[in-house]
Amino acid sequence: MYSTILVRYGEITLKSPKVRRRMERVLIDNIREQLRIAGVCDVNMTKEGGRIFVRTRELRKALLVLPKVFGVVSVSPVMECSRDLEELVNAVVEYSRRVLAEGLTFAVRVHRADKSYPMTSVEVARILGKAILEAKPGVKVNLERPEVELSVEIRGDRAYIFHEIIKGPGGLPYGVEGKAVALISGGMDSAIAAWMIMKRGCEVIPVFCDLTPYFEGEGRRRAMDVLFWLRDWVPRKWKIYVTPLGLAHSMISGLEPKYRCLVCKSLMYLVAEAVAIKEGAKAIVTGESLGQVASQTLDNLLILSKLIKLPILRPLIGLDKNEIAGLARRLGVYDVATAHRVACRLVPKHPVTHAEEAQVKSILTSIDLDHLVRWLYENSQIVVF
Repeated sequence: MYSTILVRYGEITLKSPKVRRRMERVLIDNIREQLRIAGVCDVNMTKEGGRIFVRTRELRKALLVLPKVFGVVSVSPVMECSRDLEELVNAVVEYSRRVLAEGLTFAVRVHRADKSYPMTSVEVARILGKAILEAKPGVKVNLERPEVELSVEIRGDRAYIFHEIIKGPGGLPYGVEGKAVALISGGMDSAIAAWMIMKRGCEVIPVFCDLTPYFEGEGRRRAMDVLFWLRDWVPRKWKIYVTPLGLAHSMISGLEPKYRCLVCKSLMYLVAEAVAIKEGAKAIVTGESLGQVASQTLDNLLILSKLIKLPILRPLIGLDKNEIAGLARRLGVYDVATAHRVACRLVPKHPVTHAEEAQVKSILTSIDLDHLVRWLYENSQIVVF
């Protein structure tokens, strides 16, 4: 029944004409590339007035990919026909036979993108509804709360019939806002933070700080699983930095235990900045939530933020753990991020929660921070997939 997928996008249409054209081109390129990565290669696409029409023989597979394209608000598999009223009536009746079971209620919604069409949307909807009732007397009209809502969009010389609307992420096309480096731990916080910045149009370069041999559990495997989950949303080859942070901690001696977490976070920030400079990224992304753990108190975040010159983006800063978990479940990463039990043996029993900046600077100077960061960067493994 279906030959075409109607793709809707929203925020892009609010941009200036020049910016809109650029973002539409990127969105179409991203759709094509994500379909190609998924093995959908026989694709024809056209654009018309805030809509993109994707035509492919592999429609089912495409419907799994398109809701994971940033910038896409929603998609619908559609039956395509002429806008000629007689043909449209026949097509809608045929469509209704397949989707309306005996006893169901329905409504017909018509949208005319072309206002030169000789009839109003309401007039067309009435004609179509009457034709459905004559062809299927066992169904009823309910305009307020229909069980099935049949929609018709009339555009140019074509009409598109559908009843399913599959939500996409919305936002901006991936890459239109430049690059950002995201610190990925393998937990749901950092995964969602990266996803949210990707949704705002940033190309994300992940940095995973591997704390082996201080991980208890499968820390690296968990991080890779989360990165594979994020990979489905990326329309190009993806470069990931894996830095041996655990080995760097083995080089640090004489450190007062309560400062260990702050030192660890300092190294993460500085390595992320080194990667950002190399990759031409404009910001660092973290999954920090204010007050969630010792290193995320306002006092400690202030100290950490002063270590680097690039802006630090914290999309989750105002969310609590339950809100973050709810978002993780909705996006489908909760089970991925919690499948493996992971703990860090470096975490002290009583970490400092309100550090003094002068004391932290003294500690960082004493451990030859510049040398450690340079060693971490030079010994990072680059994974491309």
